Amino acid sequence: MTASVCRFTIAMIFALSAIHSMRDWAVYTAQVAQYKILPVRLARIASWILPPVQLAIGIMLVITNTACMPGLALMALFTAAIAINVAAAARISSVAAVAPPAKNSPGLS
Repeated sequence: MTASVCRFTIAMIFALSAIHSMRDWAVYTAQVAQYKILPVRLARIASWILPPVQLAIGIMLVITNTACMPGLALMALFTAAIAINVAAAARISSVAAVAPPAKNSPGLS
């Protein structure tokens, strides 16, 4: 019973995320490109592939439990992308905290 509830909940997360992404492809494409993990061309391709894959995994999780491993792999992919961006932001903020502002920077007086 608990496993079914968990599987259904994760299926809804995948399905709702896919539907939200597909509502505005241009915005989602820009969001994927902003991660700067993939070249722009591959990010564009990934942004068109990921939502249908998410939706398919969500549907398969409701119907059967054979999508558990693909769902886990996709969650690991998303987690890795977020971790890479958090690490990059931490590097940027630590450099910005140490580096003095440039003398001729626009907006600084």
